[in-house]
Amino acid sequence: MGQSLSRYQAVTSGNITAVRAHLRLQLGQTRKTHFCIENAQLAAEHGQLEVVKFLVPTVADQTKKDDCCIIATKCAAIDGRFEIVKFLVPTVADKTKKDDCCIKAAVYAAFSGHFEIVKFLVPTVADQTKKDDCCIKAAKFAAFNGHFEIVKFLVPTVADKTKKDDCCIKAAEYAAINGIFEIVKFLVPTVADQTKKDDCCIIATKCAAIDGQIEIVKFLVPTVADQTKRDDCCIKAAKFAAGKGHLEIVKFLVPTVADQTKRDDCCIKAAESAAINGHFEIVKFLVPTVAEQTKRDDCCIKAAESAAINGHFEIVKFLVPTVADQTKRDDCRIKAAKSAAINGQFEIVKFLVPTVADQTKRDDCCIKAAESAAINGHFEIVKFLVPTVAD
Repeated sequence: MGQSLSRYQAVTSGNITAVRAHLRLQLGQTRKTHFCIENAQLAAEHGQLEVVKFLVPTVADQTKKDDCCIIATKCAAIDGRFEIVKFLVPTVADKTKKDDCCIKAAVYAAFSGHFEIVKFLVPTVADQTKKDDCCIKAAKFAAFNGHFEIVKFLVPTVADKTKKDDCCIKAAEYAAINGIFEIVKFLVPTVADQTKKDDCCIIATKCAAIDGQIEIVKFLVPTVADQTKRDDCCIKAAKFAAGKGHLEIVKFLVPTVADQTKRDDCCIKAAESAAINGHFEIVKFLVPTVAEQTKRDDCCIKAAESAAINGHFEIVKFLVPTVADQTKRDDCRIKAAKSAAINGQFEIVKFLVPTVADQTKRDDCCIKAAESAAINGHFEIVKFLVPTVAD
């Protein structure tokens, strides 16, 4: 009856008799070894401890047996097969490989939230430096998936103070990406070095801003002690938030920039990022926030050019008239028309060209835009532009 089961069925159902029958069919030691390694992994994935205990000792070559255990341990750790992990780890004869086995398995277990396995594996790593590295990697993945208890266990286990700070920084970054607020609140104060804590907040704020995690952003920004760094933090985060369309985060970050010159620069960069991605509401919020008129004009020009590239017509129509200086407004139209022509944005080109007030500049606008359109094969735009040249 054992042989009537397929090899897969025998292993995954834990039918030792059938597994033995399939093993006997393997001719030669090489094939037997390959069979044992492959199916020990399969058995570990399906929680078949008895099959694992049968197959692993059958591997005659010790090096291959170690490799078999390492792979199977990883598979068992991912799926929370604690008994299999406890059996396999001591079976690895080579000490260095045993450490590596524990590290890899601990990372996978942490990622999947298998706390008991993590608690078993980490202390098993004999080399302290490797143990620290294990904790750092595992904490990062545990934080990403919101496994708070694992993070709280791993961080204090890092013996080296500098590495512990690095552990907190990386884990906070990953927690911020996924909006795991409780983990971020735990990790940031744990960073002992103030400069590193500031850097941690900056990196985590950027990650949180990208994914729209406003509560995390609001917690992190005031935690940056250095005012200059806080401004830079807000500027970078606002740019990323604007690009992703997170208006509430942008509205929180921009006024937080203390230095007015930097705030203007923040608005310019964020507006450009929002415009290229078509986030109209953010553009409308940012442009009037630029205090200096010259910079506001520059903001509109850059943002209009970015919007034109991707065909965001409404944004272009809003930005161009907002340029106060007529000469700059013409320059804005020329640059935006060229950008639109490159990507075949015909409606934008038709809107922009007639609005260039200076005839000479209008001709230059048509020539440059026609050249850009021709390069990319946008025939309709070329046909429209060439007759428009007055000279």
